[in-house]
Amino acid sequence: YRIYVYQKNSNNNQLFLIFSEILYILPNFFVGEITETSISRALKSGITIQNILGFIRENLHCVCRSIPSTILNQFRLWEFQKKKIKIENCFVFFDMVTQGHQEM
Repeated sequence: YRIYVYQKNSNNNQLFLIFSEILYILPNFFVGEITETSISRALKSGITIQNILGFIRENLHCVCRSIPSTILNQFRLWEFQKKKIKIENCFVFFDMVTQGHQEM
């Protein structure tokens, strides 16, 4: 998804870099792309989808009244997929003798 940001102060571009990838930066204008990778990076840094959506809602252009439902659903799906898959260290033991075998 592309994000177009018109700003009076270009210092705020840093906020958009948290959850998007840079395509273009011009004075007072930022174009970024929100991808699964950029959302994943934001989630890993502790930012939630609710934080991202809240930030986007607060900065919507006056012509745009709300975030389209397809975007809301996609962001939530990406968040769900990241929460669903967790990698943890573990040990696998082979040829273990049960307690019953040890007593014999």
